[in-house]
Amino acid sequence: MRYILIIAHGAAYTGKGELITTMFVALATEAEYRIEDFNAQDVSNTAWAFAKADQNNKPLFAAMATVPAFKLIIPGHAM
Repeated sequence: MRYILIIAHGAAYTGKGELITTMFVALATEAEYRIEDFNAQDVSNTAWAFAKADQNNKPLFAAMATVPAFKLIIPGHAM
């Protein structure tokens, strides 16, 4: 799952265009499939990468919204 975030992060810096959009669609599909493995940092990094690349993938954002609250607590940070 970490590879999804690494690719998305790198792709977010490359710019915009049809090929980037196609890659983000594929990344979103894979991320949705693995959403139950996401923690707070994964959700944050994924949301950042998609926003930075101007990729509005509503199904992925809806899937990220289903991550249980207890997984969104970052150890050592008060809620």
